[in-house]
Formats: sequence, structure tokens, C-alpha cells
Amino acid sequence: MQKKTLLFIIAVILLLAPAASLAESEEVGSNDLIDRAKDYDTTTVVYTGEVVGDILDRGEYAWLAVCDGSNTIGCYVTKAQADQISLVGGYGRKGDSVRITGVFHRACAEHGGDLDIHADSLEVLSIGARVQTPLSRPVAALAIALPLPTAAMLLLVWKRRAASRPNERKILTSSSEK
Repeated sequence: MQKKTLLFIIAVILLLAPAASLAESEEVGSNDLIDRAKDYDTTTVVYTGEVVGDILDRGEYAWLAVCDGSNTIGCYVTKAQADQISLVGGYGRKGDSVRITGVFHRACAEHGGDLDIHADSLEVLSIGARVQTPLSRPVAALAIALPLPTAAMLLLVWKRRAASRPNERKILTSSSEK
């Protein structure tokens, strides 16, 4: 009898475990959110990426642009959550990597019909850093070499114009004497 009770308890636990995991938020990428926006609309999602661009303060809230490498999704966060961000990505900078858990809206009525995520929580996974972009040798060679033909062409044009100017003066002078 105890074996049957124990087996029944184990079976119930095993049956409820998948239901509990399905109730949790699903980690998704931007391609999934865009391609299957109808499926994810008004569901809680987990979205991970780099904060890029600027943090746009809107009173007690702020907008973050979070890029997962494919696309950038606008995330509406509280001012306190936005204050956790130390560096946003751009040229010469890699922004903080964040994990945002929040409600996805494919056409948010509150924000003019835009696709966005209203963050419930924001977790900074890694701090951003400045990125040193090495100078490419071919680019450096082109930067030095390309102005040379341009300068030669300008010199040629200048010399031709300078050579033609005295002749114009002589012609004008001789015609004015008549």
C-alpha cells in the first residue's frame, strides 16, 4: 500500500513539474518576437541583449534600446532600473548586457502602437566597455595613397588655368588697342 501511495505522489509531482515550467517566462530572441508577435502578445517574456543608443528619460520611466545581435527592441523600464545601466553601446563602446523580464506588446496602445517590452525586472549581466578598433593596414594605405592622385589632378588643372591666363590678357590688351 505504501508503494502505491509513493508512486502516486511521484506521478503527481512529475505531472505538475512541466506545468510549472510552462507558467514561467520564456526566453526569446528578437527574431521570434517579430516573426511570432501575435503568439507572444501580452505574455511575459525574457529578453537578453546589449543596451545601445541612448537612454531616453520619460519622467519616472525610461526607454532602452536592447539589441540581441539581430534586431533592437524598445524596452520601457522604470527610472530606477535604467539607473543600473553604466554604459550604452555605440561606436567604440560595447554597452551593458542585460536580461529583461517583462510583458511583450506587439502594438502597445500606451505607446502609439509600437512593438515593445514593459519591463518588470532588469538584471545587468555584464558591464560594458570601450572597444579599441584596430587600424586596418589596407584602409591606412588607401587613406595615404588616395589624396596623392587627387593632388596631382588639382595641380594639373591649376597649371593649365595659369598657363591660359596670360594669353587671355594679351588678347584683351590687343583688342582694346584697336
